[in-house]
Amino acid sequence: IQNFITTVNNNYYITLLQYELIDYGQKEKFKTFHISLSKKDNKYKVYSTQSSICPQFDQLIDAYKFFNIIEDIDINEITKNNNSQYYYIYTTGKYEIDATNSIKRYIIENNKIKKIDRKDNVKGYYIDIIDDK
Repeated sequence: IQNFITTVNNNYYITLLQYELIDYGQKEKFKTFHISLSKKDNKYKVYSTQSSICPQFDQLIDAYKFFNIIEDIDINEITKNNNSQYYYIYTTGKYEIDATNSIKRYIIENNKIKKIDRKDNVKGYYIDIIDDK
C-alpha cells in the first residue's frame, strides 16, 4: 500500500479515503490500483495503471498487515483533549530510517499506542495525523 490518505471529522466520520495498492506479477509489471471513496454516493472508485518499474516496492508495507494494524488502533489516544473539527491521516507506506518528524510522537506496539520521547530514534512506517489547529 502507498499514499494512504483519509480525513475524518471530530465524530470520526470518514470524509475522504484514498490509497494505492501495488501488485507485481503479470508479465513482470507493476500494476497500481488507485482507490478512492466518494463521499457523494458512498462508492469506491477504482482505476489501475501499469509500469515496468516501482523503485519503492520492496520498501512498502503489505496492505493486509497495514489494515490489520490500523483496524485496532484507538485514535482517541492521540486526539483526546483536542477539540479539532477534522483530522487528516496520511502515510506513504514506505519504511523510513527516521520515522519521527512530529512534535507529538507515538509508536504502535502490539496494537497499542505508546507516546515516545522526542529524542527517541524510530525506524519504521510512519503515519502522520494532522488536525485543523
